[in-house]
Order: sequence, then structure tokens, then C-alpha cells
Amino acid sequence: MRFVKPFHGVSKPRDIRYTDEEVRRLVDSAGDVALANLITGAYLTGARYGELAEARVSYFDARTKTLRVNVGKTGTRTIILQTSAVNFCKSLAAERATNEFLFVRSDGSRWKRSDQTRPIKDALKKAGLSPDGSLYALRHTYVSYAIEGGVPLNIIADNCGTSVRMIEKTYAKILAEKRRDFIEHGAPTFNPKMQPLS
Repeated sequence: MRFVKPFHGVSKPRDIRYTDEEVRRLVDSAGDVALANLITGAYLTGARYGELAEARVSYFDARTKTLRVNVGKTGTRTIILQTSAVNFCKSLAAERATNEFLFVRSDGSRWKRSDQTRPIKDALKKAGLSPDGSLYALRHTYVSYAIEGGVPLNIIADNCGTSVRMIEKTYAKILAEKRRDFIEHGAPTFNPKMQPLS
């Protein structure tokens, strides 16, 4: 049996993390609004491509500020959205039928399995970003920012359709670096009056 040797120097999606400025460059480099929307959606929700591609207008609930997704190994889940994500989804859903797909291509058709691959690669090149990047790297970026922002791991796991154990394993370096910050900003503080020694 022959074994395929791994390529060296090739980044994995989870090795790539974008800054806000890089995401903005990627959005600006998208060939059309449809791709820009897909990039923005991935960044603001942490959802997988297939989940965004399958999401219907009715899956977004502006009242509860959530987006339901129903694809993949994790089944149905409800993503809690922060304010900018809510406003973004509102703009996508405005004046559209509830059974329509929330994210569609420029011609109005649905995104299929690999439709995003080439356009994303082109946008990465135009934006001057690593060609090893992908739409999935935006999910990694979402999780990384959420960890650094102090969001509890169980909430991140629920929102992203993964497990706490997987987050602890994949993002161990970030968790180790932020450990002191979490305690410094999250643990109770108290400044008792010092009593003079008798």
C-alpha cells in the first residue's frame, strides 16, 4: 500500500486568521455583491458554506436575533446573532419571499457545492491575501475572535455546531494566551481596607 506524503508549507484553513481590515479587503475584492454577501455572512456567523447556502429567508428571525441552519453532520441548530449580523441578515431578507434562499448567486440561483471555490480564490488574489485561504478560514476567524472576546466555549460550540472539546484542542494556543486576560477581566475583584498591625 502506498501512502501519500503530506505537502510541507501548505497552510490548513485553521492556520489562517483574518484581521478586520483583511476581511474588508476580501469583501471589496469580491467579483460581485453575491460573493461579498457570502463572505460577510461567513464572517459574521461562523457558519459553514453549506449551511449558508441552504439557509432560507424564513430561517432568519429578526425578533429573536437568530439564524437557523440545517445542514451537515451536526443537524439543525440556531445561531445567536450579534447586532451587525442581525442588520446584515435584515438587508438580505428585505422584501423577499420566506421560501427563497437567503444567500443567492448574482443571477438569483442558489449556491451549489463548489460554486464558491474559484470566486473566493480570485478574491483572495485580488485582495493580496494568502492563496491558501478559503471561506472556511472565516469560520476559524469567527471562533478565534469569540474566544478572545471571552465568549464561553459552550456558547461558541453551540453557535458553530462543534464541541467544546474540539475548540479546546484546535484553539489551545489562543486559550493559553488568553488565560490570564480571562481571569483578570472576569474574576471578581475586591479591595479591602488594610487594617494596621497591632
